[in-house]
Amino acid sequence: MHKIGKRIAAAALAAAFAIGAAAVSAEDALPDGTQSTAAAPVGTFADVELVRADVTGEAPIRELTAADEKVAETDKLALYLDREAFGLKVLNKESGYVWRSILPDDELEGLSATWQQFAQSMLVADILNISSSVSSQVPSKAEGVPAPEITLTDNGFRAKVYFSQADASCDMVVSLTDTGLSVEIPSDSIACGEGFAVSALYIMPFFGATYSDDIPGYFFVPDGSGALIRFDKPRSTVSPYTARIYGPDYGITLQNPAGAAATVDEVPRVEDEQALLPVFGVAHGGDQDAFLAVVSDGDASCEIVASPAGTVIDYSWISPRFVFWETYFQPTSTAAGFNTIQPEKNDINPRMDYCFLSGEDANYTGMAVRYREMLIEEGTLTPSEESGDIPIKLDAFLAEQASGFWGDVTKCMTTFEDISRWVGELSGMGVQNLQMTLLGFEPKGVSGHTLGSYKLEKKAGSEKELQALYDELQAAGGQLIFQTDLTAGYEHQIGRRDYKIMVSRQPVTTMEVHPLYQTKYYASEEALAGYVSEIAGLPAYQKALALDGIGRQLYSDNLSDSYQLRPAVLEERAATLAAAQESSDYLLLESPNLYAFPYADGIYNVPVSNSRLIYETDSVPFLQIVLSGCLDTYVSYLNLGGDIQSLLTLIDYGSYPSYILSEAYSSEFADTNSSHIYSSRYEDWREDIASGYALVNGILSQVRGSSIISRDIPQDGVSVVGYDNGRTIVVNYTDSAYTYQGTTVGAQSAEIIGEGTK
Repeated sequence: MHKIGKRIAAAALAAAFAIGAAAVSAEDALPDGTQSTAAAPVGTFADVELVRADVTGEAPIRELTAADEKVAETDKLALYLDREAFGLKVLNKESGYVWRSILPDDELEGLSATWQQFAQSMLVADILNISSSVSSQVPSKAEGVPAPEITLTDNGFRAKVYFSQADASCDMVVSLTDTGLSVEIPSDSIACGEGFAVSALYIMPFFGATYSDDIPGYFFVPDGSGALIRFDKPRSTVSPYTARIYGPDYGITLQNPAGAAATVDEVPRVEDEQALLPVFGVAHGGDQDAFLAVVSDGDASCEIVASPAGTVIDYSWISPRFVFWETYFQPTSTAAGFNTIQPEKNDINPRMDYCFLSGEDANYTGMAVRYREMLIEEGTLTPSEESGDIPIKLDAFLAEQASGFWGDVTKCMTTFEDISRWVGELSGMGVQNLQMTLLGFEPKGVSGHTLGSYKLEKKAGSEKELQALYDELQAAGGQLIFQTDLTAGYEHQIGRRDYKIMVSRQPVTTMEVHPLYQTKYYASEEALAGYVSEIAGLPAYQKALALDGIGRQLYSDNLSDSYQLRPAVLEERAATLAAAQESSDYLLLESPNLYAFPYADGIYNVPVSNSRLIYETDSVPFLQIVLSGCLDTYVSYLNLGGDIQSLLTLIDYGSYPSYILSEAYSSEFADTNSSHIYSSRYEDWREDIASGYALVNGILSQVRGSSIISRDIPQDGVSVVGYDNGRTIVVNYTDSAYTYQGTTVGAQSAEIIGEGTK
């Protein structure tokens, strides 16, 4: 048994619950056909409780009716079809719970005619007028629309579905499988009248929908580490949660300044967290019934839309939205342009797989555990064989550009000799498994080197010193890692021929506010693959790499001789990642999307919170639960704040610490593009690193390599996390002691109990 007490507050960050800005930047798609883009004002804060007691209570079990025809059945599920209303129901035979895809007539009161059609539609299409580039939302259920043409199959049905505008139609294939329900839309079945196109499709938007707070439960959305949206009484909100899986496509849409203000005097906008996983979920009742929805195909062109009660209507609903055609602004001069559509259709075949859960598995933890099992089965994740002391990622900042009298100069913040001293001191203080990462190791440092260069900045030291440092770390059981960003650089870092080009023929850029350089350019897929190919020729001491951005960005690429849509870019990026993995001995990736998981040995800068949107009621470690027992995860820098609230959160989420360090005083960064580094001096953080590591390692070392199988919140501020090796970690965020199964857990502390198997 190991205990963590109130030393946590002094060891790293205070155990305070940070409250973030509610920045909603979503396209609000309304059933009346209008589209609006709205964002919560900067400075609007959400009252978010990070650790809220679990949902309790029961959801009433709905009855099947005479109109419900059983069309398929397995040992656990039964699929029913109402032909006249064209709606389906799924019966979970283990619990008796019935899930429905549309609202019945007797529950439509209070909804407008257009919302009634939306709520009773299995499919909703966005129909695009090609000449005007204007789209309208069209449900499949509307007056005068031909009834679907239904054909039963061995395990479900196939329906040809019609829409009320532009002679639009498509096929919908519904199948009951051994694992759940599958819904597919064959791309070649989508048809539209001349001059129009189906630009997007919602699939079963009211599947699992609830009215107000009639039943206890929540939606799960993959926002950052994970967020819950609990069912509640209607609360006026501007927009639903809308997140493009794998982030926005800045190869089509213009990018807003990422984490930067328009001028240095303005407050930077709080960026929303990215949806790294193609999943969402619905839970009805407390540990009663739930389903996990997985976007199995078309994920690169899909959005997740979750609309809480009060966003126009008093129902909460959640749905995937598959995008076939996108519009963009084509400039014709610096002050003029026009809206048009992308030149080619996204080549996708939308498919949703719904996995149904009941009892103690019917919650976000059960969803995450089931999803991890699915990813292991398909080879996306591999169970880890690691055990013992946890790793700690220490990023040594070596060199950066600064303004000089005769032009920019290279400023050395840390040398190899400095790092060697750090390693010796920290090892002597009990810090084990050091993942010592070098930032700005290239000539001219982080902001000055040529993109794709792996040469060394001479001011940091000699190659002989570097090799000695490599040997020292290897002997101590640690690693020397070289961290760089191959995906983007400032104008002097990347040649114009290597630019990634938007469909509008502009370079893909990010505008930043820094003392020296402000415009960052992104590399084309071809250029990126070339940078990665150089890894194969690196010396042995440089074969462990940490690559920023490469697993996280997914932007269309419009080269002069070809146009790569996002699904095609995903395939090429996966091939580039595979090459990086093959050429390196150890590969860390920065907070990557799902498709990059197979190529990573670990993940850094992992989110430990969500976007703190006003309706997100809980922050949960869904991502960490999925990755537990498979990939090591490192949080953002503890000495720069970031999203981490305290060392308690690391223990709760099963993630590991990281710090950014320099030998120089932090004031040396003020006139560089790394001026955001405000507290990095090694001497200032040495004691905190050692004590913080001892506290976290004392508990997490006993579950390293094991998977999280449960997470319960018995009361506000108390988390109970179960691992598959028999250990249980109790984290008490509150100011009062808590007793769990006879063990008292002090205020703001954690305990690990159970003998375990390791």
